[in-house]
Amino acid sequence: MAYHKSAEKRHRQTTKRNARNTTLKSEVRSAIKAARAAAEADPATAAAAIKLAQVELARAGTKGVFHKRAVARRIGRLQLLANKAARGELKADTHHKHHGKPAKGAAKAKTAKPAKK
Repeated sequence: MAYHKSAEKRHRQTTKRNARNTTLKSEVRSAIKAARAAAEADPATAAAAIKLAQVELARAGTKGVFHKRAVARRIGRLQLLANKAARGELKADTHHKHHGKPAKGAAKAKTAKPAKK
C-alpha cells in the first residue's frame, strides 16, 4: 500500500489508465476481428467495417494506448485488406499469422497409410 500522497495519487491514476487502456484495446481487437470477418464474408460491406476499425485504432493511438507507429502499421494492413477485398482477391485464411500454415482447427488432408500385414 502507498504511504505518500504522491504514491497514492500515482496509484489512482494508474488504476484509471489501466481500466481505460484495457477497454480501448478490447474495442480495437473486436473491431479488427469484425473487419477481417466482413472482408472474408462480404467484400461489398467490408469497407465500412474496415473504416470503423481504422477509426478505433486511430483513437487508441491518440490516447496513447498503442504506439503511433504500431497504429500506422495496423491501419496500413487493414487498408491492404480493404483493397484486396474490393478486388476480390481474398482467400479463406488471409488473417492467419503463419504464412502458408493452416489455421488451428482446420481440417487436415489425411493420407492413406499402407495396410499392416
